[in-house]
Amino acid sequence: RMQAKGISPEFAERVFNQIRGFGEYGFPESHAASFALIAYGTAWLKCHYPAEFACGLLNAWPMGFYSPATIVEDAKRHEVRMLPVDAGRSDWFCTLEPVGEGQDAPAEERVFAVRMGLRYVKGLSEADGRRIEAERRRGAFGSLAGFRARTALNARTLATLAEAGALEGFGLRRREALWAVQGEPPAGSPPAQADPSAQAGSPAQAGPPAPSDLPAVVNPPAQAGLPLPDTEPRPAFVPLDRAQAVHWDYRASAHSVRGHPMAGYRAELKAAGLPDARTVNRLPHGRRVRYAGVVINRQRPGTAKGVVFMTLEDETGFVNLVLWESVFERHPVLARTALLLGVTGRLQAQDGVVHLVAEELWQPALSGQPALLKSRDFH
Repeated sequence: RMQAKGISPEFAERVFNQIRGFGEYGFPESHAASFALIAYGTAWLKCHYPAEFACGLLNAWPMGFYSPATIVEDAKRHEVRMLPVDAGRSDWFCTLEPVGEGQDAPAEERVFAVRMGLRYVKGLSEADGRRIEAERRRGAFGSLAGFRARTALNARTLATLAEAGALEGFGLRRREALWAVQGEPPAGSPPAQADPSAQAGSPAQAGPPAPSDLPAVVNPPAQAGLPLPDTEPRPAFVPLDRAQAVHWDYRASAHSVRGHPMAGYRAELKAAGLPDARTVNRLPHGRRVRYAGVVINRQRPGTAKGVVFMTLEDETGFVNLVLWESVFERHPVLARTALLLGVTGRLQAQDGVVHLVAEELWQPALSGQPALLKSRDFH
């Protein structure tokens, strides 16, 4: 039947031998057409509605090959504004927020940012997340004390939110917020119904400023929930720098809208002659290159005769890696377990698709340890 359609006998025989192992079950055209339609529709949504697409992926997770961190980074590279988890603005799931002039534009012309949902805070139960969402819908939280009184969260849950940066909207940086939530609520804290911020029609509170713009809080106000005697000094905490903020984000929520773990090491990687992913993907076919990136997935298809395909990532994009079985066997530990991987190899570039064919694997030497997540592996 393939030859009748003009397919060469040699190619037809090769295809037939490949599918014969499936009990002579071919790939039905209707099945292929369905996949093609899904692929086209997905690509169209990602192109024309990137914020909505990213929000949908994050709310459907866990699914697919990619971690939430990779979805967030890809959205940022496609000019989608990603907003951090904020106890005063986030729902349990991720949501869309109009930004800029798009707030007053017709619905079909609005530009949206993605607000990360409370579900991404490690250690926060759905019951507590839903309680925060329900209370916020009654009216904006006027203060950390009001938030604490209305949600009735325990100190451990509040500390979880503080570490994730979800309390920055109350004017406290993470370390100040962690300090503030450790004590019991101040005497005379208002009950939920007495919180003036809970009145119907209260305007939504503004989003938190960027970490570098937050004011230094030396003496947190009494309503922040820190019942210290007047005679006890209140500490001034050193603010987190951007690399530390990203590290805290990954530890508390397995992603960061503030930056990529590799970005903080770009200067020393560049000094070592290691290009970023964007540069690698622009180099010509056949170029020998050394590259270091975060391993985000491994695949070892049964029909690939031992070849392992890996995807490495940095703050600028992805590098597709081809690992022949002989190379895999020379570097089995790195090939199977490394979260941060260095590769030496040659580029194969054809029709806009670039692969780095590995010749050697090695462990990059960095001055610190980036915040890394376990890759999604399918050996």
